[in-house]
Amino acid sequence: MKMKLRLGIILFLFLSLCGCEKQKGGEEKMSYEIALLGKEDYVNLDENFVRGLKLAFKDEAEGIDVSWKHYDDKGDYETGLAMAKRLAKDPKVVAVLSFQDYEVIDAEIPFFKSAKKPVFATQGCYEETLEKKSGYLFDGYLSSKDMGVAMAKYCKKTGHKRIVCSHTNTTFETEEIVGFCKQAEEEDLAIVDIMNGPEMMGDLQTTYEKWKTLGVDTLFICRYIETLEQKEWIFQLIQYIKQRDKDFLVIGDYSLDSSSYLERYGQWMDGMAYPEPYPIKPTDIQKDFIDRFCQEYQMGEDEMTAAAYQGYDMTAVLIAALKDGAKTGEQIRDRLIDKNKYQWVSGEDAGYSKEYKLQSEIQYKVFSGTSFALEEVDGNE
Repeated sequence: MKMKLRLGIILFLFLSLCGCEKQKGGEEKMSYEIALLGKEDYVNLDENFVRGLKLAFKDEAEGIDVSWKHYDDKGDYETGLAMAKRLAKDPKVVAVLSFQDYEVIDAEIPFFKSAKKPVFATQGCYEETLEKKSGYLFDGYLSSKDMGVAMAKYCKKTGHKRIVCSHTNTTFETEEIVGFCKQAEEEDLAIVDIMNGPEMMGDLQTTYEKWKTLGVDTLFICRYIETLEQKEWIFQLIQYIKQRDKDFLVIGDYSLDSSSYLERYGQWMDGMAYPEPYPIKPTDIQKDFIDRFCQEYQMGEDEMTAAAYQGYDMTAVLIAALKDGAKTGEQIRDRLIDKNKYQWVSGEDAGYSKEYKLQSEIQYKVFSGTSFALEEVDGNE
């Protein structure tokens, strides 16, 4: 008798934890959870993401039992994998918003593929990870290859035709170069050189003279930065070039948008550009979103960042999919890649392609005066 009682209790607890409970009439009331996975510092690096998420819950979650929870992996590779494996198996977790390093995301995707559970790489992921076609990984930023493509288009737009690429032999940066070179060929741009340096002032002096002899007018910097000394050197490199030719174009990616360095080197940065990793295009519903966001958090519109739109969009479309009747990861995924299903606040045409990449109009941030500002140009489709 005691054994049967214990088994009954265990069964009851198991069903309670499985994300559903019995209602009158035998119907099951489902409980859902959206998990935020990653080091606390990464999740809160831009607090506007969580603010956007919370506002989406306030706007969309009425009438459905859905919550969110942060799982802090401390930035540790093994801990991150273990947490991902547990979340993949947890029946109440319907989707994961990952703030983890690219290497961790690449390693854990098989867990989510097996569980058929959508994952958003909020800070992006490797192109090669996307190309594995897991069917459940959504890139939260423009991909590395697409960033390279965008910068080649920018060179074409601005009339710069002879380019040197300086990069590190790391996965993300190499993928940027691949995208850039492929698009440069289509745009009839000349890649004069692809190099890992220059790494010191003596090399730079010799290299710069060579560039001028060859008619180089653009430097594309895509370098993995591990130390403050490496970052300092990149800005010294830009200063050296711009002191000698103010019309020389320097382009890169968002890793160069660093306020402390821009304060010191800003006078040499004018014209420097990179693609906005999470593009935002004005829509009819966007003004209302901005007003509600600023009122909710008592802040000015100029304090909003792309993370506010990203946090809201990713959360709102997941909740909307659940309210629309999605019961499985496959059903949620299919609704996410249906661009006509939901209206994103970040853009009328924003959403995901069937390749699980962001689709939106390309935007560039161009440095002028003291900071980078958005400059909208032609689309990327």
